[in-house]
Amino acid sequence: MIVAHRRFTPVQRLLHWLMAACILAVLFIGVGMVSTVMPKYLTLVAIHKPLGIAILALALIRLAVRLRYGAPPLPADLPEPMKLAAVASHYAL
Repeated sequence: MIVAHRRFTPVQRLLHWLMAACILAVLFIGVGMVSTVMPKYLTLVAIHKPLGIAILALALIRLAVRLRYGAPPLPADLPEPMKLAAVASHYAL
């Protein structure tokens, strides 16, 4: 059941920022993996893979939470092309 809220729920915000931190970590670890041939490479791979799987799991949890709680409405004064872009990007993801 989707209920319109004025703001995202605390769970949605927590998942958002947790995913943001994980994605940044994966990006930096990936850059480190590409730029090294030292023994640290295997350590970076050992961190990179499970973190990527964790991001996938968090994305699925986030999708379920979004379906359950919905999202706040877009601002009324937002131009139509931006509203269309926002909706289209959500469906694309």
